[in-house]
Amino acid sequence: MDPRLALTVRNTLQESAQASARAQEYLDSQAVPADVAYSVALVIEELVTNTVQYGYTDAAEHLIEVLVTLTADEIVLLIKDDGREFDPLQTPPPDLDLPVADRPIGGLGIHLVHKVCTRLSYERRDRENLVTVRFDRNPPAAGE
Repeated sequence: MDPRLALTVRNTLQESAQASARAQEYLDSQAVPADVAYSVALVIEELVTNTVQYGYTDAAEHLIEVLVTLTADEIVLLIKDDGREFDPLQTPPPDLDLPVADRPIGGLGIHLVHKVCTRLSYERRDRENLVTVRFDRNPPAAGE
């Protein structure tokens, strides 16, 4: 089997969900632990959905590239888009001590991305956002 899955996603919410589902199916077929596959699929949906909802200033069709690469030790997710510049590393963490009704809208998804991955990096190159998210392929069990 190919250790890479490459998807090209149009900037619609429906395609965001489909990309997440295709990645989940692919990772399941590669015997990736279910919790890791779920986390990768969740991150794809979160980041692509954010791009679809907030990344573009026009109504034109845009293509978002999603690349999932498997190695023996990790899963590397690369999401590339031509939307407005957005560095998820610069998003302040939400104040989880505030009552839910008092919290500003937004920010929880990026917070979740940070929580489920091993490492997150961002680069702006040639008017494109490149977000790389790494996951341990076989993370230690809780308490180890």
